[in-house]
Amino acid sequence: MMFFCLILIDQKPTIMATFRAVILTGKGQSRSDGYTQVKIKITQNRKLAYIPTDLYVKTNEFRNGQATGNESAWTNSRILDYLKAYTDNYLKLGDVRYKMTATEIREAVTAKDEKQTVSFTDFADKWLKTLQEKNRTGAYRAAKCLVTHLTNFKGRLNFDEVTADFLFDFEKYLTRKGVKNAIASYMRWFRVIFNEGRKQYNDEDRGIILIPNYPWKRYRIKTPEHDANQHALTVDQLRALISYQPITHRERQTIDVFKIMLCMFGLNTKDIYYLKSVQKNNRISYIRSKTGHKFSIKVEPELRSLIDRYPGTGKTLFNFSENYKSDQLFLKAVNMGLKSICERAKWPRITTNWARHTVASILRNDLQIDLNDVGRCLGHASGKVTDQYIRYDYSIEDRILRQFLNYIFATPEKKSIVKEEMIFAN
Repeated sequence: MMFFCLILIDQKPTIMATFRAVILTGKGQSRSDGYTQVKIKITQNRKLAYIPTDLYVKTNEFRNGQATGNESAWTNSRILDYLKAYTDNYLKLGDVRYKMTATEIREAVTAKDEKQTVSFTDFADKWLKTLQEKNRTGAYRAAKCLVTHLTNFKGRLNFDEVTADFLFDFEKYLTRKGVKNAIASYMRWFRVIFNEGRKQYNDEDRGIILIPNYPWKRYRIKTPEHDANQHALTVDQLRALISYQPITHRERQTIDVFKIMLCMFGLNTKDIYYLKSVQKNNRISYIRSKTGHKFSIKVEPELRSLIDRYPGTGKTLFNFSENYKSDQLFLKAVNMGLKSICERAKWPRITTNWARHTVASILRNDLQIDLNDVGRCLGHASGKVTDQYIRYDYSIEDRILRQFLNYIFATPEKKSIVKEEMIFAN
C-alpha cells in the first residue's frame, strides 16, 4: 500500500492529513479504453479531496495505492513523486495546516506559487458583476472604466504583479492617454478592488495569506488640486444664469434643476433624481449617495414652486425619474442643457458640478458664513466628538438657507442691502 501518513508528536495530539494514490471506480470514471485516472486522495478530519494526475492505469492493474502490470515501475515512481511533492508543500504550510480543510489543503499544495495563481482580472470581473446585481450603476461604470484601462495597458493581470512600480507605470500610461483629474478616481477604484481581493483570499486569523503584497504602502494616490475659482460662479454670474430666458424645454428644465440644486445647498442630480417626498414638517430628508450621511432640507417657497412644476406620481418627489431611465441619463440631459445655454449666451462652459462650488463660495465669501457652518450646510460630517452630545435640529442650516436664497434671488439694486442684512444676521 502506497500512501503517506504524517504524525507529529507535540504538546497536543494533532491529526495530520494523509495523502494516498487511488483510482475511482464509480460510473463515468473509466475511459472507453478501460483506463482510469490516478488521483491523490487527501484525508483531513474524515473529509476528502482529490487531486487529479496525468497518470492512467487499467482498473484491474491497481491495488492498494500501487500500479501492477508491465509499466508499473515507471507509474509507481511517478506516484511517489506526486506524493512527495504534495507532502513537502503541505509541511511548508506550518501550523496553519492543522486548521485547514481537505479542500483548502488541496488548493494550497497544488499551487506552484499561490500568489501567482490569484488572477486580479478574473476577480475584478466577478466583483463588477456583484455591483451590477446590487444596481450600483455609478460604481459599476467607474470601476469598469478602470478595468478597461488596465486590460488595455497590461492584458491579463495577477495580484502579485500589482507592485508600486506597476502603479507608477499605469499612472504614466493614463497620463499619455490624456486622462487628467480622473487618474485619482481610477487609482482609488484600483485600490478598492485590490483590497476586496485581499479580503476574499487572505485569512489572517488562520494564517492563510495568498496575496501578501500591498503596493499602496509606497505608492500614494495624488489628489488633484481643487481650484474652486475655476468651478464657482460669482453671484452676478449666477443671477445671469438663473434669469436666462430659455428657448427650449430642455433649457427651461436645466435652469429649474440648477435652481433646485441651489435651494438644496448644491445637492447633486443623482440625489435629486431619487428624492421621495416632502414630510409633514415641510422638510425633505434624504441620505447623500456619495457619503451615506443623513441630511434634511427645509422646503422654502422657491423650492416649493419647482416641486409643483415637476411633480412626481408618487414614487419620487420629482418626475425626472419617470422621464429618464437612469440618474446618469438625467445628469447627461442637464449638462447638455447647460452646454446649450452657455453656447447660446457665449459664456464659458459650466456643468452641474459648479452648483455645489458656487453655493460654498457665496456662503463663505459673500455672506461670510462661518467655515464650519458652511460644511454643515453642504452635509459634511465633522467627525468631532462634541457632535455626539448635540441634539441636531438643522436650525442653523435653515437660517443660512433663507439668507442664501434672499441674496441670490435679489435684484441688482437690492444686492448691497441684502448682503449687509445677511452679515448682520450671521
